[in-house]
Amino acid sequence: MSEANSCQPPEARAPDPFAAPAVPDHELGNPQRPRAITAAFWIALVLPVVATLMSVGMVWLQQDEMRTSLGAVPPEERAVAQAAAMFAMVGAVLVYAVLTTLWIVFGFQLRAGRNWARVTLTVFAGIWAVTLLLDVIATPAMQFLAPEMVQRGAAEALTFGQSAACLVGVLAFIILVYRPSSNEFFRANRRY
Repeated sequence: MSEANSCQPPEARAPDPFAAPAVPDHELGNPQRPRAITAAFWIALVLPVVATLMSVGMVWLQQDEMRTSLGAVPPEERAVAQAAAMFAMVGAVLVYAVLTTLWIVFGFQLRAGRNWARVTLTVFAGIWAVTLLLDVIATPAMQFLAPEMVQRGAAEALTFGQSAACLVGVLAFIILVYRPSSNEFFRANRRY
């Protein structure tokens, strides 16, 4: 009888109860990246670079104001004040450069389907969103509450515009990486 079973075609044999279930065709290859992840990837690449460039522009626009402020400092203290101002500007540029680099590196990992990159960028985005929201609220509030303390002109407009645009971008990023298609993409990539 065992000879008869071995001669039957494979489809006529009884299913093996210990065999693994069949894998659907769409899961045999790498999971297809949804458009939401592609869009989030581009936001992760472009948004930090644009924010950094806008910050550099803001510093450039505020140079005259900084020179005026340093001119009010007594001559014996001016060198220290200039060094402190330069240290603050260089420090800010370095922080922006490091954070921009991290966003881009983690963005590539996000695009590859790494859930840890999604979580890390979500934490970064959440912190950034809170600070941007405070900037967007504080700028008009300062004009109302303490108009004498508010800087006028292009630097103020650039600050408000940067905060508002980045806030929209950060919120869009968070929404995109947690859409149902994105969640499915990250679940499917856990196997690879």
